[in-house]
Amino acid sequence: MNLYVVGPAKHYANFISNVVLVDDIKKAQIVLFTGGEDVHPKIYGKLAVAEVYTNIARDFEEQAIFKSIRPDQLAVGICRGLI
Repeated sequence: MNLYVVGPAKHYANFISNVVLVDDIKKAQIVLFTGGEDVHPKIYGKLAVAEVYTNIARDFEEQAIFKSIRPDQLAVGICRGLI
């Protein structure tokens, strides 16, 4: 199976066996969204509070990537990637 990791944190794929990392999302059967900052509440229509650490640029970029996933591709999320 071909695996595409969203973003630079390729080490998130280390626990998955029998996959080949690919640099082109179009060649992937699996798309992996990795952990990190909190998802900005603006993404789901809420106001941010001071207690959260966010990266809204990353949120919008990953939201666009998520929307581009084909129906035959499996999307997997770790931590913040579970939205």
